[in-house]
Amino acid sequence: MPSHPTMGILQRALRKAAEETGNQDFARQADEIEARATPLSDERTVLQPMDRAAITEALDNPPQATERLKAAVERHGKTIISR
Repeated sequence: MPSHPTMGILQRALRKAAEETGNQDFARQADEIEARATPLSDERTVLQPMDRAAITEALDNPPQATERLKAAVERHGKTIISR
């Protein structure tokens, strides 16, 4: 079962919907939630103060987007269909 309580609630609701409707898509969605959450549940990254400060600084003051990045974002928008 996923470690986050909301994930467990969602999973139970999807399984109940699968039982009540006979639609196994709901059950597959519940399995997918569990599969995605399981590898993350035991992960923990410990940062040194200097690393934490560098990450915080980068998030607070991100660098300007380069021309290459802007072009990549534009290509992505033209080639990828988002759901």
